[in-house]
Amino acid sequence: VKADTGKPILVQTAIGQFQLLNTRPIPVGSTLLFTVSTEPRTQAPVTAPLLPPNLSSAAPLMQEWETLEEVVQLLQSAYPQAATSLLNNLPQPGPKLTTTILFVLSALKGGSVRELLGSAAHTPLETQHGSLLKKFSSEWASIQNVSREPISQEWSMLLLPFWNDDKAEQLRLFIRDEAHQNTGEGEVSERFIVEVGLSEMGEMQLDGFLHGNKPNIQFDMMVRTEHEWPADIQTNLKGLFANCLETIGMKGSLNTMTGRQHFIRPLATEENVPTGEHGHTDGVIA
Repeated sequence: VKADTGKPILVQTAIGQFQLLNTRPIPVGSTLLFTVSTEPRTQAPVTAPLLPPNLSSAAPLMQEWETLEEVVQLLQSAYPQAATSLLNNLPQPGPKLTTTILFVLSALKGGSVRELLGSAAHTPLETQHGSLLKKFSSEWASIQNVSREPISQEWSMLLLPFWNDDKAEQLRLFIRDEAHQNTGEGEVSERFIVEVGLSEMGEMQLDGFLHGNKPNIQFDMMVRTEHEWPADIQTNLKGLFANCLETIGMKGSLNTMTGRQHFIRPLATEENVPTGEHGHTDGVIA
């Protein structure tokens, strides 16, 4: 047991280290009893940003896409090969994440529902399940509209379906146009935020900032998490990020921050956005 005054108590066990939420000292000789709970972990609700009125039809799709889950479940039960083909094109954890994100981004720019679903999935839905396909098509049109209209004076947003443990969650990609801040030829200033609320890990943000003059571009990343990640995961993540930068010939840094109070809310007013040193938003110099 490791305990510092006013800090959470750390308990080392045979299966790993645990952190007790209370900070009161434990008397020497006390017996601690741990039980494994099968109850699902509860968490504070993920707060998706509010959309302007002209994009309100996409509001129910900000966190999850239940109709996509219905489509996948139907295909898995009746058309398993079509289900496999569709899932292969959806972003999900794994080595194909980048490729599938690029596929969905391409579909967002004007691709039809058939392009997103694939012919193997679209054909049986069109001939046998027209009402479900109609609902899916309407929601996909709403998601496409979000990508075409700015959500504020500074930010645009893309909604990307993310398949995670049989759930269709939504990645929210915010992009800020900072071209007006460029002062010279070859200067780069790009800001983006990827936001997702995962059922097990809670809410998470990847806040990236590309800046500098070509070819010496720097890529800084702040990873904000609702719950604190173990130190070894943070170390491995920083090492992976550094290796990726070295591979593509860039410099930069990655840092982590815990607590929803530090999250950047692109639709919030400037007074509600957390700031760090020198008046900049926490984690990234914008």
